[in-house]
Amino acid sequence: MVSAYAGYLIGDCHMALGHSSEAIFAWTDVVRGYPDSKVASAAMHKIIYAYTDEENFGQAIVLAGEFLDRFPGDELAPRVRVLQGYSHYRQEDYKQAIRCFQNVVDKHVNTDVAERALFLSTLAYRETGDLDRLVTNYNYLASRLLPTPCEWRARTYYNLGEAYYEQGLYREASGMYRLVLTGYPHSNVAAASLQGLVAGLSRMGEYDLALEEQEKFLLALANAESENGTNSLAVGSIYFNQHKYEEALRQFDDFLAKNPDDPQASNALANRADCYYRLQYYDQAIENWQDLLTRFPDASEAEEAMYRIADTRFGLGQFAEAAASFESLQRKYPDGKHAADAAFGRANCAYNLGQDEQAISYFGAFVSGYPEDTRVQDAELGIQSSYYRSGRDMEEYLEGHPDSPLAADVYWNKGQDAFAAGDYSAAARAFERVTLDYPDSESGPGALFYLAESYYRAEDMDQALAGYRNFTITHPEHDLAELAHLRGSTVLFKQEQFLEAAMGYETLVDLFPQGQYTSLAMYNAAVCYQEVEDWHAAIGGYVRYLADYPEGENAEGLWLQVATLYQEELGDYRQAEEAYEHAQENGEAPLAEVRYRQGQCLEKDGDMDGALARYADAAANGPTADPFRIASLARQAEIAEERGDWAEALAAWGQIHDAGGKAEWKALAAERMEAIRSSGVVGG
Repeated sequence: MVSAYAGYLIGDCHMALGHSSEAIFAWTDVVRGYPDSKVASAAMHKIIYAYTDEENFGQAIVLAGEFLDRFPGDELAPRVRVLQGYSHYRQEDYKQAIRCFQNVVDKHVNTDVAERALFLSTLAYRETGDLDRLVTNYNYLASRLLPTPCEWRARTYYNLGEAYYEQGLYREASGMYRLVLTGYPHSNVAAASLQGLVAGLSRMGEYDLALEEQEKFLLALANAESENGTNSLAVGSIYFNQHKYEEALRQFDDFLAKNPDDPQASNALANRADCYYRLQYYDQAIENWQDLLTRFPDASEAEEAMYRIADTRFGLGQFAEAAASFESLQRKYPDGKHAADAAFGRANCAYNLGQDEQAISYFGAFVSGYPEDTRVQDAELGIQSSYYRSGRDMEEYLEGHPDSPLAADVYWNKGQDAFAAGDYSAAARAFERVTLDYPDSESGPGALFYLAESYYRAEDMDQALAGYRNFTITHPEHDLAELAHLRGSTVLFKQEQFLEAAMGYETLVDLFPQGQYTSLAMYNAAVCYQEVEDWHAAIGGYVRYLADYPEGENAEGLWLQVATLYQEELGDYRQAEEAYEHAQENGEAPLAEVRYRQGQCLEKDGDMDGALARYADAAANGPTADPFRIASLARQAEIAEERGDWAEALAAWGQIHDAGGKAEWKALAAERMEAIRSSGVVGG
């Protein structure tokens, strides 16, 4: 395992030096060589990051998918999914990017990686122009989000403010800009948020009112001798707007101490609770809101206080208490401004408490009661999750809601689960349901590919081939199109339709000249031609592969194979001799073997002197008992005998005899030397 860590650190060093390709190779060796090591997942994460850094987004996406298949519960999985989403985003596949980011946010809310994913999802939504969905997505998450110093949240708030502003919702936009200014004054979007806030107030016609209120506070400050403490309320508000919450708290405390029954005391309590909330003293904030409700149950701030209590408890994970608060809010203000929030919050609490039956009921009531609410889709997602978690089949729900926007995802997820479990028949049925009933859904193209892939894994090759062809025709630009071409050609190869397979592989090379599978397809095409004994096409394919991918994984020993085809299949001995030379230059065979085979080729071509020179070179360079050295010496001896050069023949046979090799070689050499000497042609 030390080697695994060493390889991982080597990759880090290469990356630090800016050698990303070498880094990728080092980390790949860790993943392949030590797949069960503790650093295997980290190495694969680094590979994905490096490809993203190189802007090789297609490769990053594919490897991210492999990572999530191999290491589904790894602590780096959310980071990998963010990189996958970012790669989709850079490829302008915003819908797929959003799916990746949303997965991270849903599963890892209130973590740094989730904050990044949330921000990136807002960017992607803005790119699609689907501002309603952007806002809906945030509102669904808002009740789960805790305050955080993470500046990714500031960027999220700013994007939400922009989305509201672009839709003409200036009050909501101002609220988001204010969140940036109050919580993240030093962020890189603070200045832009200030501009947005001023613009939003102006659009609402409240700019003069804001100036008037500010002037009023300044006038109140001048009344330094006031005994009723109203200055404290004004000063507290000013401090609050300056984000000086501790100073604001002292002013509100002073006001309430001097004016406990003042009509504005409820406002002071609400402001004091807000100060505690901003300072992240949530228990004190709740205590002040509860005090407001006890002392001023009919105040204008009461409904807001009830909602803030419920919302804060939910954010703290106090789901039972939050559920009770949302229920109280529903009872007291059934038609209030937070009625929908209360209904949705109560359902969310039931879900987080694991009360699936109640969650299904409450989410269903929300959908029925507020069909135009932007959170309806999120409520249906809650219903879906509750069905899954409780072990009930979601198809039960879809029978009554066949047009639900969840339907395609339900069958898609069902297919994915079956595929991952190796139940390819069930997977095919689910994917086919998506392709037939929801072909235009986000899951449609992926389902079509995985329908073919399920048939392929089940070894139903005819169905698989039809599926891959259908996919490449209908989705030629899809990220999986290249793999579909490869798979389709491989099916043809398995069916021994070698010419058709070769054409398929060559089509892939033409369509994806820089693709992930291009080198493999080029090599496979040549193999197909070799299978049908089209030697020229096979050799041409191998030579092209060697020219384009000299370091490719199939390059090793390939020149030797080309030389053998020239020599044994085509009888083109000159070309074979040249190919053997390339093989020797690339270190594919020992020098003695290459020279011996070159000698054979030149001899067949009628160049006996050239052949003898190659045999002599083999004899001079090979190890003493090397079989190709012995074969070269034997051929030298035979040619010498044929020419009547008995001394040369005896010398060659003598070298074989003294080589210390196999006994039969020594015996043959001794026999030939004895025969030559006994014939009287030489002295001895």
